[in-house]
Amino acid sequence: MEAGLEGRDSLVVMPTGGGKSLCYQLPGLATEDLTIVVSPLIALMNDQWRRLIAAGHPVAMISSGMNPDAARAALDQVRSGAARIVYCSPERFASGVFLDALAQRRIDLIAVDEAHCVSEWGHDFRPDYLRLPEVAERLGRPAVMACTATATKAVAAEIVSRFGLRKPLQVRSGFDRPNLSFDVVRLEGKGSKARRLALLEAGLADPGNRPAIVYCGTGATPTRSRSLCAIAACGRSATTPA
Repeated sequence: MEAGLEGRDSLVVMPTGGGKSLCYQLPGLATEDLTIVVSPLIALMNDQWRRLIAAGHPVAMISSGMNPDAARAALDQVRSGAARIVYCSPERFASGVFLDALAQRRIDLIAVDEAHCVSEWGHDFRPDYLRLPEVAERLGRPAVMACTATATKAVAAEIVSRFGLRKPLQVRSGFDRPNLSFDVVRLEGKGSKARRLALLEAGLADPGNRPAIVYCGTGATPTRSRSLCAIAACGRSATTPA
């Protein structure tokens, strides 16, 4: 947060639920200049936007799923200075209308969520992430905060390089999630499928293991395994045998 307020580039690697959004929300609300939050997920943007609006904060969101009137109102908020934070997708910068609205404001921070999407494999998913460094330069090169929960040291170095981060503050809080546990049980040989189903059903019978997600291969016993996975997708099942 201090780096955001001081206009310093930063790379924030924290697990989901670790507080990454606060790192850019609080600096964004603490200044009258504009903070741009770039996210590839409309649901994520919408969740943060709704929570901030409900708390009475001056925040706007522009996404492809909005009706035209709502989009115009959001652009007006950006132009007029009524919004201190605007949420958008990386593809939004292809809109001349959006860029014109941004040109009316002084931008002090660009926060890029899911920043690992600029890595060698990620930009195949969202190629517009690779254009964000050029967008930042076009907007006067404000401070850039790259946030992700998924970055090895190699990916982190690639994020720094692709965004051209300048002596960034790097925060890595680790990936430990004490509320999550993983167990691997190897089942091989004759009767392994039956033992796997028995283990899975024993797990399903214990309410302490729920909610959970069960992953299985498509080659597993078709009828029963697939029905168990369908139950898991509804948040009703437990445990993951190998």
